[in-house]
Amino acid sequence: MDDDFNTRSASIEVQGVVTSGPSEEAAAWLEKHAGVALGLLPPREEILAALQEADSARGEVAETVESLLSERDSAREAKDWHRADEIREELTGMGVIVEDGPEGPTWRLE
Repeated sequence: MDDDFNTRSASIEVQGVVTSGPSEEAAAWLEKHAGVALGLLPPREEILAALQEADSARGEVAETVESLLSERDSAREAKDWHRADEIREELTGMGVIVEDGPEGPTWRLE
């Protein structure tokens, strides 16, 4: 209990598996380590269905998001901050969270 059952490390492990994409292996791992052991998650079938739904939603908007991010990069290079902000707002309105990093922007759905 000195480190709260290592909750931080456990959360990082779960996040790593979840962000690896939908798969039977990921669902089984989550069920075993977070579901059965801690009683935190629903059965594997529900986990896999939710992961597949999230992946499908991402796939539906990926082309549009990538196009907008490319346009935003161009606007930023041209120092057109107003247009870059408009694009970010448009993405936010679509439920897309943009995170700028040293290797360029990454995105995820809310």
